[in-house]
Amino acid sequence: MKCIEKIDIAEYPLCDADFWINICYLLERERVFKCFNKILFADAVWHELKGKSFSNKEKFKNAYVEYINEINKNRAYNLVLSEDVFIDSKQRLLIEKLLVEHNIRYDKRNKCYEKGQKDLGEKVSIIYATVLSLKILLSDDNGSKEFRSKSNIRKRIGRQVDVFSTGSFLRRAGLEENEVGKLLDKLYDGEKLLETKNIKDETKKESFLDAKNRLISSGKL
Repeated sequence: MKCIEKIDIAEYPLCDADFWINICYLLERERVFKCFNKILFADAVWHELKGKSFSNKEKFKNAYVEYINEINKNRAYNLVLSEDVFIDSKQRLLIEKLLVEHNIRYDKRNKCYEKGQKDLGEKVSIIYATVLSLKILLSDDNGSKEFRSKSNIRKRIGRQVDVFSTGSFLRRAGLEENEVGKLLDKLYDGEKLLETKNIKDETKKESFLDAKNRLISSGKL
């Protein structure tokens, strides 16, 4: 088992799945580490990355491979609710209370979050960042923005978490506005291309099923 280096996590940003997938797709990963040296992932997020890596989308597979590489290089760290490495017992109790209050299901017995919960990684990241006094959250998910605005976590705990999207991070990293625009256009074009491919794949699947059903109806299959 790999020995986990003990670090002061308050110095580093927490990264959600969409941000990491996007930044890897844009080949701007090294810029993140130039700015922050190390980054953190909530356990719910790395489970999400692993799950998405089994899809046929190269974008997701690449993001998971790069995540594993950064873990092995001690540049990325996992915040695991069931472990004492970065979360103490007092913080764990508060996190568990907030999870219940916001209807986020955590399986204590199996030490994992239940699958299929909407915006799970982003919501868990916001809770972890606030409770653990992390200053920065790297997030591209609109669901997390809605959750932040509707939940009273920040007000109750009294801690500010600054959120940076891919675009705002790239600006913070020193890129000119035209450079940021080109990268975001590439990201948008990639998403549209992926969406088109998915539609074509689904159309092929439907055509195959229609043909199969016709053969069954005619007694030829």
